Amino acid sequence: KIPNCLIEQSTSDPPNAVGLSFAADVMKRNKQLILVVRETTTSFTTSCIIQNERHDTLRASLIFLCLELRPIFGPCAVIRVDPAPGFASLSNDEKLRRHKITVEIGRVKNVNKNPVAEKCIAELGDELLRISPEGGAVSPVTLAIATANLNTRIRDRGLSAREMWYQRDQFTNSQLPISDLHLIREQHSHRIHNQPASEKSKTPSGQRQASPALQVGDLVYITSNGSKTRARDRYLVVSIDGSWCNVRKFAGSQLRSSPYRIKLPECFLVTNNFTAPPPNPRLHQPHKYTPAAEPKAPCPPRVPEKLFLPPYNDDCVLPSSHTTCFPGPDYKHSPSNSYKADELTTSLPSPCQSPSTPAASEDSPAPRRSSRQRHSPVHLQDFVA
Repeated sequence: KIPNCLIEQSTSDPPNAVGLSFAADVMKRNKQLILVVRETTTSFTTSCIIQNERHDTLRASLIFLCLELRPIFGPCAVIRVDPAPGFASLSNDEKLRRHKITVEIGRVKNVNKNPVAEKCIAELGDELLRISPEGGAVSPVTLAIATANLNTRIRDRGLSAREMWYQRDQFTNSQLPISDLHLIREQHSHRIHNQPASEKSKTPSGQRQASPALQVGDLVYITSNGSKTRARDRYLVVSIDGSWCNVRKFAGSQLRSSPYRIKLPECFLVTNNFTAPPPNPRLHQPHKYTPAAEPKAPCPPRVPEKLFLPPYNDDCVLPSSHTTCFPGPDYKHSPSNSYKADELTTSLPSPCQSPSTPAASEDSPAPRRSSRQRHSPVHLQDFVA
């Protein structure tokens, strides 16, 4: 298991002016796609409903939403997006460059690659829920009202996004003495000041992870790439650039072609040395008993030198001394012969019957009967014939 260590957080450099840095993402809600664009300094938000996430649809929507916000003849406005296929194909797009817009793709393996757009989607979802608690698909008018309400929310600097963007009071429309440079510096210092508390909340132990000594060809794990349903993916280090390294993913036994840029503290080196855990003294105590002897095969019984017959009973009449003569093939059946055969068979004694034992007498007295006089029941006297 990879130890839970504190990972140092960082923030991007602040822009030189308001209207040069944006964040965009697609909000999926009730089978609808809503493209949201937010200016990073003032949090001023614009949105529109799109039909699909194809690159040409996203390109046209980005131009439509940022055309009134970006400078006309100044530097290009940078829009931070996630590495979705529709946004990834807009990198270095010529049509966007003609309108002074460039797309910056966030790092794939960075969990917090586009936090401004994710926060904007959560806030816009809350505003839509306040307007239509019953839910369902939203119309362009409802989306415009929710976006306008979101821009009037008071931020941590005491002003709303509308007031910071237009520099006018949202109630009286009077001009406000606001400096854009002061807003940029205040926001950047607030982010840096909040990083230690955020790091401590994610890792209460406060143990920092040292940068591993990686070399080209090492196998590493990415600490933020864990999953509860499958094992961690392995990555091969292909190059090292200061505090960064480029890795390529192993898919089974194949090596993917697309590289990923990762910070060194976010990598965990896969070592080949396996150290066995120390033995448990309670489980590895010496045995106090001796093993039992192996069982021997049973010995066959001793065979006597002379064989003896079982004892002979003189009182027992053997069947061989009273052999019955059965009729031959020329014997003819007659009633007289049948009587003689039956008489001969019944006259033979049993094999084990002693001659001295008298046979049971045929004239033995009958069992004694009761001499008590019988009377029929009283309730049956009327039925006697």
